[in-house]
Amino acid sequence: MSKILGIDYGGRRVGLALSDDGWQYAFVFKTLDFTSNTFLKDLKEICHDEKVKKIILGLPLDQNGKIGTKAQEIIDWSKKVEKILELPIILEDERFTSVMSKKLLHESGRKKKRAKGDIDQQSARLILQVYLDKQHG
Repeated sequence: MSKILGIDYGGRRVGLALSDDGWQYAFVFKTLDFTSNTFLKDLKEICHDEKVKKIILGLPLDQNGKIGTKAQEIIDWSKKVEKILELPIILEDERFTSVMSKKLLHESGRKKKRAKGDIDQQSARLILQVYLDKQHG
C-alpha cells in the first residue's frame, strides 16, 4: 500500500498531511522547519518511510487565479524537489486554505499563537483532501 503526501509550503514552516492507503482521506501529519539544514533529507525520509507515491503541493494563486510571485517561487521549488525525491509533484490551488484552517482551529478552541504549526498541517490536509475528493468525485 502507498500514500499521498500533501504539502503546505511556507517560508519558515512546511505543513505535511498524509492520505490513507486507499487515497480517500487526508490526515494531519507534522510540520517541518523549512530553514533546517536537514529539511530535504527529512522530507525524503518521510516519503520513504510512509511509502509515498506522489506529492500534492499547495499552489497559492492570486484571487483571480493567476500565478503571482509566490506561486512562481513554489513552481520553481517543486521542480527541484521533484528531481531530488524522484516522485511526481502535483500542484493544487490552495487559495483560502490558511483562512479555513485558522477558522477550524479557532472553532476547536485552539489559541492562534500556539497553533501556527497546526495551521500549516491543517492547510496541508485541506489541500490534500481537495485533491483526493476530485479523484473520487
